Amino acid sequence: MKKPLVRERVHCLAGGSGKALWTYSYVHPVPDWFFTEEQARRPGATPIVRKGKLYALDLFGNLVCLDTLQGNLAWKKNLKEEFQMKETSVDASPLIEGDLLILMLGGKPGAGIVALDRNTGREVWRALDEAVTWSSPIVIASGGVRQLIVWTQQSVSSLNPTNGKVYWREATSTGGSPGTAGVSTPVFENGYLLVSGWMFQLEKDRPVAKTLWTGRSRTAPGALIITATTWTRHATRR
Repeated sequence: MKKPLVRERVHCLAGGSGKALWTYSYVHPVPDWFFTEEQARRPGATPIVRKGKLYALDLFGNLVCLDTLQGNLAWKKNLKEEFQMKETSVDASPLIEGDLLILMLGGKPGAGIVALDRNTGREVWRALDEAVTWSSPIVIASGGVRQLIVWTQQSVSSLNPTNGKVYWREATSTGGSPGTAGVSTPVFENGYLLVSGWMFQLEKDRPVAKTLWTGRSRTAPGALIITATTWTRHATRR
């Protein structure tokens, strides 16, 4: 019996009027896990645009690079096949740093985080043999360098975004299933990095971090509290 197909669509609308400018679509078979009650949902990753190209990642690990003017396909990759990813959804949004497209994949071998050349789709580096959460990565300037901050199921880590080398890593234990997965995006301001219920202080002169405080789950010792993305604001002492 053939597996049912789903049709994925990327729509481009005019900002001023909402008029449809173009649509790119494709079909592919649906894995069995999609029919479980907790997984039946829509794409979670937010598309990203840079210099006339749009990058969209669907729930099943298909990545497309499209021309923003007409929606023509530049390149497409099946990330689950190429990086031996687990049979689960892909929800973290892609990130662009220079000419690199950075993805949270949880692939093998050692492809927890992968950077592709955004112009060609070619792999540039891979790092961390760890399963991923639904949290999207960020890049910050701290310690005299740019740091890629990623929250996986096994750690909160800082990587060199140009080559994937680890600057610092703090181990943790975070769920990976709907309802238990880490979802919130890390937030950084004035040397402080907040990852869900975990506050770090980063050094000014070198890429090093220390824990200031954590919010721990009473039912799962060592697990981060799962919450929405937090925003920070300057506070003025009077």
